[in-house]
Amino acid sequence: MTNWARYDAALRQRGSLTVWVSEEAIEQWKAALRTTPGGQPSYSDLAITTALMLRAVFRLALRQTEGLLASILHLLGLDLPVPDHSTLARRARTVTLASLPRSAGGPLHLLVDSTGLKLWGAGRMADREARHQKAALLAGAAHRPGRRERPDCRGHADGPRC
Repeated sequence: MTNWARYDAALRQRGSLTVWVSEEAIEQWKAALRTTPGGQPSYSDLAITTALMLRAVFRLALRQTEGLLASILHLLGLDLPVPDHSTLARRARTVTLASLPRSAGGPLHLLVDSTGLKLWGAGRMADREARHQKAALLAGAAHRPGRRERPDCRGHADGPRC
């Protein structure tokens, strides 16, 4: 390795995660009331799947997953309840997770919207953003309303973003 600065930056970039949460997903965070006998679930499958996907990405224990999700929701400015570790353990048996993409070291993008949860590598996310930007330009919109993103203020190859 001859360019240690570039190698060091690439290693840091591997840990980059951008979380996108749509307004529809926020509205669907809590579970709908059931009409069948038994207790009422507090969290939708979307909320449980989001937590379990974060757990898989970062290889965390359930208690640490609970803390990470609480921190992310706080940073996004969302006042949503966080499933506790015992709820995650119990509900993990009833939901299915998509397989994690094996990225070539690029950042990951976790998308939480009303259709479910998606985890994309950097290339696929760039394609998606380009399509949305083109659609927004055609529609005359300057940005995509209803999306929340935690700003990534670290330095990048093209300079800091903030």
